[in-house]
Amino acid sequence: MLRTSPFHAAILSRLYTITASAHPHDGDLWAYLDDVLRKLAGGQTDLESLLPDAWAKANPQNVRTYRQQESLARASKTKARRARRRKLSRR
Repeated sequence: MLRTSPFHAAILSRLYTITASAHPHDGDLWAYLDDVLRKLAGGQTDLESLLPDAWAKANPQNVRTYRQQESLARASKTKARRARRRKLSRR
């Protein structure tokens, strides 16, 4: 078990929140964190541009396209399975 002070726990919870919010946008997490932390340390005040969705649009080279393809394939498979279940339930 990780022991930490309340101060460090607050920092870790913020870092977890940042990484969790970046996950759905299929970006390279390390590239995102590196870029955002460097910009914040450099004094950037436009925080809207550092949000995960805006950052992914501004940095398409760091978006993991294979994750998007996996997501589409999974959604297609789920849709087909639901259609089969609906068809069986109508019999």
